[in-house]
Amino acid sequence: MTPEANPAHSRYGRTVQGSLRAAHQKVPALRGKTIVNLFFEASTRTRISFEFAEKRLSADTVNVAASGSSVSKGETLVDTARNLEAMRIDMVVIRHPSSGAAEFLGDRIASNVINAGDGKHEHPRRRCSIC
Repeated sequence: MTPEANPAHSRYGRTVQGSLRAAHQKVPALRGKTIVNLFFEASTRTRISFEFAEKRLSADTVNVAASGSSVSKGETLVDTARNLEAMRIDMVVIRHPSSGAAEFLGDRIASNVINAGDGKHEHPRRRCSIC
């Protein structure tokens, strides 16, 4: 999904850019929001970039690696996300090896979904000026 297709993603990007230029580098834009970073493949730089951005926007963050979750025991992507939603999350940042995984998940859960990279699609650093 392009930033133009989802204005919330564009606002998120502009807010992160503003916070990085701010003297205190922390703004309350996402205060009270809970964001889950759901990574199904290793990507230290991408995960840390999102985590820093979320913290600078004052969000509460939770990191979930597929290797240590119920996914490794056979739970589906959608079931995992729905279980997380039951804990009243607001957003999922997902990194997945399958192309279209973020869009697939976004069509099936109520929380906002941000694509941190999926399969053969462009890496978020190449598309997103906030990373």
